[in-house]
Amino acid sequence: MIPQRISPSEIRHINCLHETLFLDQASIETAQMAVFGGNAKITTETLQRFQRVGLFDGTGDFINFGNRHPLNILVGDFTLEMGIKTTDTAGVIFGKRNGAGNGWRVETIAGPQIQLSIDDGTAVSGSQSTNLTDAYHHIMIVGDRSGNATFYLDGAADGTFDISGSAGTLINTVNSYIGVDGDGSGTPFNGRIFMVAKWDRLLTAAEALQRAAMFGFGSGFAPNLERGLISYWPLGNIQGTVVADKVGSNNGTATSLDESDVVTGYNNVRNALGFDGSADLVTVTTVSEISDIFDGGGSISFWINSVSAGESNAGRIYDKGQTVLFLRSPSAGANKMRLIKVFTSGNGQWDTSNRDIIDGLWTHVVVTYNDNSLDNDVAYYINGKSVAVTEVLTPGGTAVSDSTTNLVIGNRAAADRTFDGSIQDVMTYDSELTQLEIELLYNNQLRGRRI
Repeated sequence: MIPQRISPSEIRHINCLHETLFLDQASIETAQMAVFGGNAKITTETLQRFQRVGLFDGTGDFINFGNRHPLNILVGDFTLEMGIKTTDTAGVIFGKRNGAGNGWRVETIAGPQIQLSIDDGTAVSGSQSTNLTDAYHHIMIVGDRSGNATFYLDGAADGTFDISGSAGTLINTVNSYIGVDGDGSGTPFNGRIFMVAKWDRLLTAAEALQRAAMFGFGSGFAPNLERGLISYWPLGNIQGTVVADKVGSNNGTATSLDESDVVTGYNNVRNALGFDGSADLVTVTTVSEISDIFDGGGSISFWINSVSAGESNAGRIYDKGQTVLFLRSPSAGANKMRLIKVFTSGNGQWDTSNRDIIDGLWTHVVVTYNDNSLDNDVAYYINGKSVAVTEVLTPGGTAVSDSTTNLVIGNRAAADRTFDGSIQDVMTYDSELTQLEIELLYNNQLRGRRI
């Protein structure tokens, strides 16, 4: 069969692939193409949390994603994840490995069991402890490059082996494949695959249990991104001057904004709201449930596409008087993010250490903090990843309540710190989201899926 080009829009709706390349948190929709070869195809599955799977018959079927850098493993830690059903005792599930061996791959061996092989010039390999049954399973392999790789079967730890002897870079220039080896060789896989993913960090045992639960496996509980969600302003849903809160009753009122200011959003599925850098704002009347978000631990999430750092180089995204988030310190089209939290004996100020907000690019930002103790730290996550934070001013005393101050999105109440660019999906949580929850929120929103 001649390999078939698949467009990103088609890939987005294939359940066996929609998570395929979390790829360092870059979604598969950013790939230029994927090619099916042999008899590889997508088929419908029933009675599972996933509805469609990739079907491979063991005769040379594959899906080729090209030479995608995010599938390379350099010298850092990693996590590999997959969902499969097979009785195959010799078949490549996925990997990025050339014919000389350099790289990595995951395959089935006698048992059947799952085996990981990595080779930086010194090859090491190992397998899980338990044989697979003829049913769907969730598999995770967590690789500590200075120690062991740990297997998880349906959320439970299932064996380790030492990979420290192959701690060098695994980078190569071959294509990334599902179903055969990274250079298109290797024993073809025979079975079904509903998802594969690569992460550039070590997932914890608790996260392995949560990930398995997301797909209906194991004894854990899946993350629920609606739990603790207080308010959600998409902004692109403005009607007249009303900006609706999708989960609460805290609608906003727009000033100098209406439907004519709606722009295309970050995922081309939903819309955003464009702020002109001079007078626009959305005001949400204060009530207790949207006040003191960081009291006892909370999170603020939003997407922005800045044109500049905004009015006075301090364009506001979220301003509730005593709790403020804004852009600052622009340089060469890049900006830092700052949080100011008012305290009784000295305000706290925290910046992203680097200029992580790039003008002209959609960026997802999550800020988590618990202001109940001066020992607690602010955390920033940019596009699903934790980034470095600089404490510019250390807070003193106790946090001052913002319960009597209205929330302003895209400006401050004086209308002299207007954001310049587009804002979308402003969300507040009454808990500090975990890194896994933030990664899932980022990827789900990027794909236009429900949170």
